[in-house]
Amino acid sequence: MFIVVNADRSVTLPAAALDSATHVVRPRDLAQAYTNPAKEAARLVRQGAFRRIATGYYLIPPPDRIGNPAWRPAVEDLALAIATTDYPQTDVALMGVSAARLLGALPRALALAVVAVPKQRPRLSTSFGTVIFVKRNVALLDRTRAPTRLAQGYMTDVDQTVLDLSARPDLGDLQPREIGAVLLALASRVDWTHARDLAIRQHRGTAYMRARWACAPAIDGEMPSLPTRQPFDGRNLRAFAPGDDSLGVEVNPSC
Repeated sequence: MFIVVNADRSVTLPAAALDSATHVVRPRDLAQAYTNPAKEAARLVRQGAFRRIATGYYLIPPPDRIGNPAWRPAVEDLALAIATTDYPQTDVALMGVSAARLLGALPRALALAVVAVPKQRPRLSTSFGTVIFVKRNVALLDRTRAPTRLAQGYMTDVDQTVLDLSARPDLGDLQPREIGAVLLALASRVDWTHARDLAIRQHRGTAYMRARWACAPAIDGEMPSLPTRQPFDGRNLRAFAPGDDSLGVEVNPSC
């Protein structure tokens, strides 16, 4: 069965390509509609109905964007769409800097996105940016619905995102102080008691204390503490201040 998606351009697509929860398709997804899916995918690219984004992946633009070569999807939207094409929706979630972007804590657009998936796999270079896959058990993460145009799925919530950013501030190719600024932007929205409990469950005590230290300038109230077994590296998320070493932060005079 085929469906007209843009009457003005006489573009039709197989229903199978439109029935999923994602705008990304692979040639094998079209096997029931076409005898030669790869050839038909190339034809649809020429018509503007598909965008080739990487080897084996094609993007279906929203109907009002078909045939518009200037349209570019957000890399976060694309990353979630690719992940939910390859894995069950409940097994993937945007995380780190990508979740921060959708939470409004990182205003500038990025050329990469980070998404949690159930299997380890290399980065994927696409026509619209790089997708970094991180192997995680998404069922153990605190999540919320992701407001993307290309897929129905999840992203980490504020508390989880803050823990993830402080645990791996180098994941996403941003400078440490940029990540520190993101943490500060999220600080007032964190439920610090819940974040502490989450860190205990996920064995991320150091990440919690690093986040607590990085966010302290933006918080007036009490932030629960969590003892760490040894001093932790502040990772240059902000400038050190007198007394920071009393929290267990390793003070680096060169920072």
